[in-house]
Parts: sequence; C-alpha cells; structure tokens
Amino acid sequence: MPRPSPIPSAAVRILRWLGILFSRRLGRFLGSILSRLRLKLSRAESDWGPVLPTSESSTPRSLSSTEGSSSLSSTDYDNSTYTSKISKTVPIPPESFARYKIRGTIPRLKNQYDIPPHTFSLPSDGTEPAGWKFVTQPEGARYFFDPERRIFTDVDLCENENLCNVNRVVELLIGEIRSSGAHRNPHYAALLGELSYSESVIVDLVVDLDPYDPESKKPELETAYYYFINHSERIPFWLHSFEAHKELDVWNEIQGPIEPGLLKHAMESQYWLHCALFPSALSLSENDVQELRDRLVSSIGDMSTSTKSTVWASIDELKTWLTAVEHMQCDSDSLGTSFTFGTYNFLLAGAYLKKMIARIMEQFAQVWRLFPGTACNRDRSVYDSVEPGRSILFRAISPFLFFGPDVYLESMKKAYVDHVVLARIWKPIVDQLNTEWQELILIGTVLLATNVSFLSINSVDTNNDGHHTLVQTMSYLSTVSSTGSIMLSYLLVRQSRTKFLRATAAQMAYSVYIRTSKRFGLEPLAVIFCLPFSLIIWSMLSFFVAIMATSTRMYDIARVTTSIAALIITLLVGWCIWDAWDMDAPYYQPPLQPVTALCNAIRSKWSKLSDRRSTLTVSEMEGIMV
Repeated sequence: MPRPSPIPSAAVRILRWLGILFSRRLGRFLGSILSRLRLKLSRAESDWGPVLPTSESSTPRSLSSTEGSSSLSSTDYDNSTYTSKISKTVPIPPESFARYKIRGTIPRLKNQYDIPPHTFSLPSDGTEPAGWKFVTQPEGARYFFDPERRIFTDVDLCENENLCNVNRVVELLIGEIRSSGAHRNPHYAALLGELSYSESVIVDLVVDLDPYDPESKKPELETAYYYFINHSERIPFWLHSFEAHKELDVWNEIQGPIEPGLLKHAMESQYWLHCALFPSALSLSENDVQELRDRLVSSIGDMSTSTKSTVWASIDELKTWLTAVEHMQCDSDSLGTSFTFGTYNFLLAGAYLKKMIARIMEQFAQVWRLFPGTACNRDRSVYDSVEPGRSILFRAISPFLFFGPDVYLESMKKAYVDHVVLARIWKPIVDQLNTEWQELILIGTVLLATNVSFLSINSVDTNNDGHHTLVQTMSYLSTVSSTGSIMLSYLLVRQSRTKFLRATAAQMAYSVYIRTSKRFGLEPLAVIFCLPFSLIIWSMLSFFVAIMATSTRMYDIARVTTSIAALIITLLVGWCIWDAWDMDAPYYQPPLQPVTALCNAIRSKWSKLSDRRSTLTVSEMEGIMV
C-alpha cells in the first residue's frame, strides 16, 4: 500500500486560524466544517508526521510529572496576523475579576480522536506561548502566568488574538510607567525586565480582557482591565486614579466614614482574594502559617469565653481549620514544587492548601473591615446615630398579631447589627424558626381536622333559613386561619432551607439585605415570620368562641359549668402570659397601661381625700355635714 504524502504543518496552522476566524465571524456552521477538516488533517499528521528539516522522531512527547503546569515546548505565535484594538486600560479591584462570570460558550459539536499505539503520554490543552505557563486552579479553571514578569491572566493565550491583546495591554502599562517616571521604582522592576529587583518587593500584574460589568453583553475590545498586587504590604495598587468609593463594595457595607486604617483592612481582603484566585502567586512562609494558626486559636478562645464575639465562623469550623493548619508544614513536599524566579522561590503546586489559607485570611480581613472602630461586641453598634424606633404602622399591627413581631424583630436585630450578617448567629435563629414552623404545620393540621369534624355535627348546622349562626361563622374563621398558617409555614420552611440554611455566608447576607426595607428595616420580615404563629392563635380563639357559643344553647347546669371552667382557664392563661412577658425588653409596653394609669389616678385622689378628712376637727365635720 503506497504511503500518502505527508501534510505540511503550515497547512494545518492556516486551517486552524481560518477555523477560528470563521467560527467567530461567519457562524458556527462554517466553523464546524473547517474544524472537522482540521481534525482530519491533524490526525493524518499524527499518523505520518509533519515534514521537518531534521530527522526528528514523531513519537508523542511525554508530559512532565510536575503538577499544575505543562512541559510542552513553548511556541512563538505570529502576531502579524492580528492587530490589537485595545487602547485603554481601566483599573479594577480583585473582587471585580471576571473569573466566575460567563466568559464564553462551547459549541455542542462532537469530534473523533483515535489514540495511536504506544502512546505513553498525552499533551495538555493547547501549546504554551513563549514565556507563559498555564496552571490548573483547584476548582478546575486554567489561568496563564509569566513567571519572569509575574503577569497573571485568565484569558486563553493559546489563541493568537488573545495573546496579542494581552501583550498590547502590557505594552500600554509599561509605556505609562515610563512616561510617568515611575520606571525607577523597585515595584516595577520585574515587569520591566530588570535584573536588579528587590526580593522583598514582589509585585503581580493581573490582566483581564472580559468586561467585569455583568450587564455587558460583549467584551469591549478597546478596553482592558488590570490591577497590581504588592505582596510585601498585602494591598493592590494601580497606575491610574482608583475611585474606591465607587468600585469597592465596602463603601456600601459600612455606613460611616472609612479611615485609612479601615481601608487597609479592606485592601488586605482584596489581596487575599487575589491569592485565592491565583494560588501560585502566594508563597507561604512559616510566619504566614503561624499567623493563621494564632488567629484561629484566638478566635476559638474568644468564642468559648464570650457570648457576643464578633467571630464570623462557628467554633466547629474554626476547629476544623485549625486541625488542617496544624498538619501543614512549610517545605517543598507539602506546599509545592519550587520554581526558580531569579533568586525567589515561586511555588507552582500546593494550590489547594494555599487557596484554603487565602480564603480564611480573606474572611478575617472582612470581619475587621465590617466591624470598624471599637466593635468588641456583636450586638453593639459602632455608630453614633440613634437606632430608629418602631414605626407607627408596626406598633399598630403588633397587638393584632399578639406582639409576636416584637419578639422576632428583637432577635433579628441582635444578629443584624450595623447591617452586618454573622452566619453563625443567623443560622441558629433561622433553624429555630424552621423548627417552630414545622410544629405549627402539625398544630394547624389538627385544628383544620377538628373544625371540619365540628361543622359536621348535626346540632351545629341546625339553621335552615340559609343564614350561618355565630357557631358556624367562628368555626369557618378558625378553619381559614389554620389553613393560612399551614400554607405560610410550608412556604417559609422551603425558603429558609434554600435562602438561609443551605446558603453560604455571602448568600445569606444578600438574602437578608434584599429583604430589609429602607424605611422600615427588618419590620416587614419580622411580621412575615410571625404570621404562622399569629394565625394559629386566631384559629384557636375562634374555635374557643365557637365552643362557648355552642355551650350557651344547653341547659342551665351545663351553661354555668362551662362558663365557670372557661373563666378559670382564661384567668390561668392570662396569668401565664403576664408572667412570661419580658418586662426588661426595650420594646416592652404594658398592654394595660391606660387602665393602670386610671387606677393610679383614682388611688391618688382617694389617698389625698383620706388625708384631708383625717386632719379635720369635729366642728368642721359637723359644718360640712350641715
């Protein structure tokens, strides 16, 4: 069988770029045809080998055992086929990085791939551009980095267009550094390719081409986004003026002025977020691990000795993290294989441990930024403004709901001080509410069945003129109230499981934030949470009235006996409610305050009159009587 002529590598490369061009500009149909043709040519090349000027073997190259990076030989891309249109760079914070936003879609096209015999290793996805490495993040995402200039990006640099755009962004930033006269600053030594950089000043550059605005539909080809990271100070910085009050979420979370010290904690939170996005950028030392260990031990001690600690995590979570940190050692085996960056050890592996540490440290920095000033107790506000009292509408509704919203509102306010949600405080509250709603479902079901059975009694339904009696009306009200309580309890249990119990701390904070009214605060949420309980009470009272109305139809002995028993039970219930009423609560208002004031006024008048009569003489008394 004659051997077919080998396919030149140049033809495969030309078809590859034509496929990319057609798939982007002329639709998926033409792109799929070219992709299939390119696949067949690539398969033929892998079978027979490309035409090379030397007699190299076509044996597949083996992968290196180094975790997280590829050992494929770097390939220079031809930048002459594409001209970058990027002319503007915009500073962004690490929290606006677009990794977790949709960057693109993958066509639903099936391909075929035959693995040749004696294939002892497989290449990684794509070929690394010259000077770039790609690392697989613990979550599976892949990012590229330049270890010499310390540049990081999520953009797929295997595509020539993206590579040209990133190189263009770096050129623009270097041009701005030189034009501003900052090229002598040691923070830019690695980026500028200078060998005389300081090991104590390690700076990262992150470049992003996708828009971080979630409302944008297409990337802005003329705009790129960037930020620098200073590892020695643990803060990001930029070449342009950065409007922190517009870009950082901390300005919306903190109600008062943000001082430089508080801004430092906010910037440190952004630093650790960057390390979580790019774990290979973090080099852990024994001091860093010891710092995290000390913070965890201090937090556990604070949680164990104080009921008002500002620690955001539960004590079980802190103990789990401490156990993981105690088994961590700062050597090449546990934290990763070192990569020589000048005289600086740059860790490529150990991404899982470093990502975990970065996220925990980010949470600590967030707590410090959200509790500014002298916040030592979680239930005490740090602002000088007085907390607004309960609205008139809330105070008017609360008695009809048996003052249940006041209790719910007070407990939620303790867990939502200064609009900060602590998950370890809020979750037990929601868990307790969830248990209460489930119990109310059972009680409401029993009341519903009782009312249905009660209405089926012949002596109750004795009115033949079409009009309902008082007994029937009260039983109907009890049925409707119990049905409403059951429905609301089911809905609230479902929402609490999805929005609070199974949510992360950030999702829980967002759920509370969107349910907080700007005018009434947490009052609407307290009323909603109290509705199942209040409807059950109304159902019980309505059924009690129906029973009492039925007993009045009986003979005198039954009527008197039932009335006396009802009076005694009413007094006992009222006594229990009065004894359980929280007199020290800030929302406490005596329910019989007008009656009490009237009794006190009568008692005062009577005492004054008694004192005056005791001082009158006998003659004066006789004169008064005459």
